[in-house]
Parts: sequence; structure tokens; C-alpha cells
Amino acid sequence: MKFAKVLAATTLTLAAANAMAFTPPYHINGTAILGTATFKSAGGCKVAPKKFANAQFGSIRDSLNANVGQGVISADGNAILAVANSSYPQIYVKLFQDTNVPQKTDVKLLYSFIDNNVRDYIAAQSGCQPMGIWTTPNSYVTQKISGSGGSGSIIDIAIKQSFVGHQAPALGTTCEQDAGVTKCNLKKFTGGMTFKGQYVVP
Repeated sequence: MKFAKVLAATTLTLAAANAMAFTPPYHINGTAILGTATFKSAGGCKVAPKKFANAQFGSIRDSLNANVGQGVISADGNAILAVANSSYPQIYVKLFQDTNVPQKTDVKLLYSFIDNNVRDYIAAQSGCQPMGIWTTPNSYVTQKISGSGGSGSIIDIAIKQSFVGHQAPALGTTCEQDAGVTKCNLKKFTGGMTFKGQYVVP
């Protein structure tokens, strides 16, 4: 079962695409799940801890309405904090579904919400250029649905993404040249993003 299918009750039942004008640079297609996000990074590419009230989870679109991927953006649409990375397969660690009334679904997956968009956010906030960034194994996403997914159902989403990366080499800082020999000591950085949100299906 694909993560996209698991979230069918979230993305398909929520609402049809909004007819409102697109707000650059990013917006959520359809109805977003609102919540609180945090983001931080320490080390070579440091990003001061920041809390994002009314962060939005859903299908991210850019100013031209092109699909970016499923993830989390800031309330003003200026920052992409998480995007599902299709290059890394999701792994189920928990799946519970009770189809008896009132019905309940509880899913937990190991999943990567770190991609080039998140790397670009770190670069913009830290002033340094990450060479690479990876999700650590303790990262996960959970979805809990109380009800059938239809009207009155309560949908809770939680994402925890821990990451590690290295700063790109730069002469005079991470790399030195002497008599035709180049030596680099890439600076490591670590950090994380969290999101918790809830939606009641109308």
C-alpha cells in the first residue's frame, strides 16, 4: 500500500482544489491540514530553531500550480519545510485498521521528507551550501483517522524528520590548497523538522 493511498482520506476526501488565486511561491492544492512545525539545524550549516504556527500539510504546488510533492509549507507559503522524497521507499512499521463502526486507522511509516527543497531552505537560512543531506533512520510519519475518513472523521498527522548532512567544500574554509595538494575537512550538520496537525472532515 503506497503512502499516497494511505492518505487518500486526507487528500481526496478533504476537498476539491481551491479556486482561489495562487499565492507565490507555494500553496497547498485543496484543503490543507493545519498544525505547528519546527525546524532547526546545528553544525556546519546552522539554522536557528524556529516554530511555524499554522504550517500547512498537503499537496504542495508552486506559483504556476505545478506539483512539487506532498509535504509541509509555512503559513505564508514562503518556505518548504518537508517534501516526500520518492527516491527513498517508505517502510511500514505499523498498520492497524478497524473497519467496525466507528472505524479507526492507525499507520506509521519510516519515510523521507527531505529533498532538494529542504536543502535549499537550509542554504538560504544558514548562508552556507549543503553538499548533501539525508534522513536518519529514526524519522517517521504517522496518520491516525478516527472514523471512516468521511464527514466527521478526525485526521491527525505527525511527522518527525531528523537529518544529517555536510557543508559543500569551499577554499579557505573547509578546503586548503598547498603545492598542488588539496585537503578538505567537510563540516557536518544535523537537525530536524517536526509537524503535528489535525483536520476534521466537514
